[in-house]
Amino acid sequence: MSVLRLDKHNRQSSRVNDIATILTQYGFRDIVERLCLNSYEFEAGHFCQYTLMDEIEKSSVAERVALVFEKLGFTFIKLGQLLCKHSDLIPAKYVKTFENLKETVKPFSSEEAVEVLETAFDASLNDIFMSFRKEPKSCGVTAQVHHATLKDGTPVVVKIKRPNIEKILEADIEILKRFAKLIDKYYPELRYIHPQQIVGELSKTIKHETNFVMEAVAVSKIYQLIKNNMTGNIPRVCWEYTNADVLTLEYYDEKGLIDTEFYGNDDLNILALKDVLQKLTFYLDKKAVMEQAVKMACKFLGVKRCSIALLNKKNTHLEIKYAVGFPSSFFNSEGTSIDVNSSLSGLAVKTQKPIIASCQEDFPVEFPKGGPGDYKNDSFIINPIIVNDLWGNKQKVIGVLNISEPVGPVPFIEEDLKSIKELSSYIGNALFNAFLYRRATIDELTGLYMRKTLFMHLSNKMDVAMQEDRPLTILMIDVDNFKKVNDDFGHQAGDTVLKCVGKTMLSILGNQNIVGRYGGEEFIVILPNTALSESIVIAENLRESIERKNIECNGKRIQVTFSVGIAEYLPGEEIDELINRADVALYKSKKSGRNKVIYFV
Repeated sequence: MSVLRLDKHNRQSSRVNDIATILTQYGFRDIVERLCLNSYEFEAGHFCQYTLMDEIEKSSVAERVALVFEKLGFTFIKLGQLLCKHSDLIPAKYVKTFENLKETVKPFSSEEAVEVLETAFDASLNDIFMSFRKEPKSCGVTAQVHHATLKDGTPVVVKIKRPNIEKILEADIEILKRFAKLIDKYYPELRYIHPQQIVGELSKTIKHETNFVMEAVAVSKIYQLIKNNMTGNIPRVCWEYTNADVLTLEYYDEKGLIDTEFYGNDDLNILALKDVLQKLTFYLDKKAVMEQAVKMACKFLGVKRCSIALLNKKNTHLEIKYAVGFPSSFFNSEGTSIDVNSSLSGLAVKTQKPIIASCQEDFPVEFPKGGPGDYKNDSFIINPIIVNDLWGNKQKVIGVLNISEPVGPVPFIEEDLKSIKELSSYIGNALFNAFLYRRATIDELTGLYMRKTLFMHLSNKMDVAMQEDRPLTILMIDVDNFKKVNDDFGHQAGDTVLKCVGKTMLSILGNQNIVGRYGGEEFIVILPNTALSESIVIAENLRESIERKNIECNGKRIQVTFSVGIAEYLPGEEIDELINRADVALYKSKKSGRNKVIYFV
């Protein structure tokens, strides 16, 4: 073993010794023994000489765990803070106790802060700032924040990385990774909280929080994305005074992003609207975003009719995706579309400006008679929905928000545009988030979940099945002779076959079951709360439905079949084990003539 590796080994052993000692000191010796931590070389008698102090003995288990985290320092405090976000896994009493951990973090000295600054910019403090407040405004595990003023008089906040924090955190993370494996091995009853995934998430969180350059890039993107769409102040990165160890932002007062003075003291409606609109960001499905947005508009803006229309791929028509307050006769079976070149909505798209009318006299000159549309009281607002591209460099219109028939006799006025624009901005951002989420999780060709997302769902369903003692089965499906389809009809035909298979499975299986593309022409279906006998019936139904289909491509008809392997989840088994058993059954189905359903026994 090299000197460097030996030194690292000695440091880790010393740290494990510290962890085991503190665990014992706070009444968790059983954990130390169960994880075999006492196999390390502890000082003679040092490990087992502790007796609980009265104040510790009277503390709850959650409080003692929090004390252990606090005693073990930064990484474990960060772990406790992270666990607070997993209220679905961690009991509420632990979450409440861990929330107080942030109060235990102490700031590092002003001398250390100044040393970090002067080293980072190779200059004295007086050469960097006109003034610098040495008492920190706030502090956390990875950094603390100070007020300062640049030489040009710009007030700023300076985020300074805690000295040597990365080395401390990285060393502890390595030990926690080993602990997580031991917990998986010796505490099977705790597998449902996924210790290794939690540590992985902690590691990722720490890397993000200690990468000040990436944080600065993210802040700059947000600044560029919403500076023209939001009221109030968005902090700007001072790049000349930002690097790996220091992040400097322009300082604004405590009002944050919302500038209440912009609206006047009496106009609280838009502030309430902002608060509610934040919920739109929770939805990652495009349909759900539009449904919630339209309902919010009707409720908070006091209107009877509201619709969202999005541009088609050719940008020639707007297609109404969700609407409230319109008669059923307004919609046809193929959906309602609006010609961009001959409509008020199209005019809003082309000009990228809102259209507001209080009466027919207000209608744009392009539509002197009121134009197309069914506005009972001739008062409406059409506002374009605008999003930025992936890099925040270019804006484009993706659709319109159409609001009409305000409740009561008062028509829309210019002041109403504030709320409408705010709503449209949030809708655009939420739809863009939904687009990014879909692109990251859904296979573009088949419309099914991608492999990574499929595995995430399978892991969750397996946990539920084990915790609640419920049945769970999976189907592994492979399209028979798919290579021959590509060879005989071309790859375009192969894509058409995969699309058809995906669409058919989605239409038959519904929302309760989960369908994903495993790879190539292979698919996996997750059937929660479904026993083996039921899954066989479902698999046969799928197989027969595909067999009956005549798929057309370029004027040619293609008939395909698929083979199915089924495996029922066994409590405690891993994902790979379950999939492997389904794969074995699929292999038998292929070998026995294809177009069959075989279950693993």
